[in-house]
Amino acid sequence: MLQKNGCEVWIPRSQGCCGALHYHAAMEPEARQFAGKNCDAFGAGNIPEFDKLDAIITNAAGCGAQLKDYAHMMHGTPQAEAAARLQSKVRDVHEFLMELGPVKPTHPLPIKATYHDACHLRHAQQIFKQPRALLDLIPGLELIRCPRANCAAARRGVTT
Repeated sequence: MLQKNGCEVWIPRSQGCCGALHYHAAMEPEARQFAGKNCDAFGAGNIPEFDKLDAIITNAAGCGAQLKDYAHMMHGTPQAEAAARLQSKVRDVHEFLMELGPVKPTHPLPIKATYHDACHLRHAQQIFKQPRALLDLIPGLELIRCPRANCAAARRGVTT
């Protein structure tokens, strides 16, 4: 999808787990090790090389939320500055494509579907309009609102 929208895609072979599960399980040293390895994998410590990257794209909501919190997690460590640089470029694929101005799909998809927000995408990253806007671009796709798709918010009277 990124290439279709004119992006050059580079996937570092040494990238790894974002550390979110370890961090949430109070295994902070292990989570910081993962974060440090990712800072190295993306070259966040090498400013001239890292500055060539426009964005670091993620399509996993929980991982994206963790990557966007690297500066906080790595505060006070030798890689704190690299973590802040990496964090500054992290974008969820939906938000990135909408910022870029996506190429509209050309192949119709004549179906009815519903969309359920990933919890970390909606609540941790505050991204909820962009996925729907992208789905609205697909010719023939009829997006049906799912009244219970966001159960916790629905109980509070929040609509999607």
